[in-house]
Amino acid sequence: MIGELADAVAADLKARKYPLPVYVAPERMTRGGFSHAVVFARDTARADALAAPLAANQKNPESPFNRVVAGAVRVFTFDPRAGSRPRDHMNACDLACDAVITAMYRICKAKRLPLAFVDSRILSAEECGLANGEAFPGAAAEIRFSVTTLVRDVTYKGEGLPTGAASDVALPVVTSPGNPDLDVEAL
Repeated sequence: MIGELADAVAADLKARKYPLPVYVAPERMTRGGFSHAVVFARDTARADALAAPLAANQKNPESPFNRVVAGAVRVFTFDPRAGSRPRDHMNACDLACDAVITAMYRICKAKRLPLAFVDSRILSAEECGLANGEAFPGAAAEIRFSVTTLVRDVTYKGEGLPTGAASDVALPVVTSPGNPDLDVEAL
């Protein structure tokens, strides 16, 4: 669910010409500095919750349960103007957070999924991996949220996972005319 929400937020930000790349954690690199980025992740500090289905008053609800998924999004940004002060970076971060929050709201409203924001805060340099005393080249914020998804009663179809080897493809025969050391057929 978090990945799909991140993809939808990326499309929304791109449609509104907002220059923020969107990623899903865990990232394969360490974030050195505060280049513009929005990083979605499951909130591992909070547990997901199970609840009764939204349409529980129906005789046969589509979903036996709803799962309230805990998530977090970190917004990294900076003010690119020369001579920017920390408050300028924080203002740029606030604008980026507003764009992400409104995009999440529009997406969940269109899908009719309840969305709740738990809290939002500016992160310290230490929380962003900068050593104490290191320059603070931007600002970062974390927005924690919960979004409700449906738990569907599905049947496993029995397809197996890909094995990585194709069984119906013949292996090539490599030969080298005139050089018996490289002649595979001769071995």
